[in-house]
Amino acid sequence: MKKIILVLACAFGALALNAQTEKVVFGKMPKSAQEFVQTYFAKENVQDVELNRDDKSEKYTVSFANGNQVVFDNSGDWTEINMKVGPVPANVVPANIKAHVSNNYSKYQIVQMMQNDKGYQVKLSNGTDLYYDKDGNILKTSD
Repeated sequence: MKKIILVLACAFGALALNAQTEKVVFGKMPKSAQEFVQTYFAKENVQDVELNRDDKSEKYTVSFANGNQVVFDNSGDWTEINMKVGPVPANVVPANIKAHVSNNYSKYQIVQMMQNDKGYQVKLSNGTDLYYDKDGNILKTSD
């Protein structure tokens, strides 16, 4: 049992050494990420930008003074938006998703949104998770 714990501790330690986080200036992010922030979060104050690197990827996390965050991949495409104050900006949400939420969950706001090459995950202010394909068609709901 002690050997298993030691092996696991070493494995997690090795993973931690491979992951690196550093603060960077806003202008060091990809241009498309800078433009996204300036377009959709123009009224918010950037508190800091962190570059997170591991063996497989690089991502930028922009944190705003009010607690909101946007995460970008190394190409400058957003991958995650987390809102502590207010909803995800409406112009960021694909039309099909916006219509589905408006028609079925009109009392709630989108407070978190993630995207990858397979589709989108949306979290509403009531805690409901909604999953969509890349075209914005609903796949499943998780309360």
